[in-house]
Amino acid sequence: MDASHDLSREIEELQGVIGWSAARFVKPGDTIIVNAGLATTVLACALHGRTDTTVISNSLAVLVELAEEPGITLLSPGGQVRGANPALSGAVAVNAFKQWHADKAFITGLSLSLDFGLSCSSLGGAAMIEAMLGAADEITLLADHTRIGIASLVRIAPIERVHRLITDAGISAHDRQAITERGVQITIADDRDHETLC
Repeated sequence: MDASHDLSREIEELQGVIGWSAARFVKPGDTIIVNAGLATTVLACALHGRTDTTVISNSLAVLVELAEEPGITLLSPGGQVRGANPALSGAVAVNAFKQWHADKAFITGLSLSLDFGLSCSSLGGAAMIEAMLGAADEITLLADHTRIGIASLVRIAPIERVHRLITDAGISAHDRQAITERGVQITIADDRDHETLC
């Protein structure tokens, strides 16, 4: 195996641990928004057996993961199905999120920079994330350490829009302190939080 393959596998494992750790912040009675990505798919898996929870997602993987859970109400927008992580997108999906309200949003796939804030690599993706952030009272970003200190193409929101960052132990002490000073709570995901990943 080459180094890039090893790094990709390591990042996948980190995303899984981060997603599983995020599930402990979902409480009974919560309505949550979950976007498409590996970390949020694992988060959905960790919600099996929960009750009195509403999940709003544009991710087909999340919707399939939770489709047979009797204690979970699922909502999805309309729109086109696109992307490597199949998700509903486009104006119809964006407008749907503008009509909804959630207690919490769990968002993955973004970069986080102290100066540039939250960003992503596509205009369409940015519009969807903006709508999700606007619909939720509390924002939790699920991002491994390789996403921190990076500015992607399209700025979505300032760092202060994030309430909590769930990341891994690879985050530098400098970044951890600087992000905390901006009012963002940081949780370091721990693989002891679960017995197995989905």
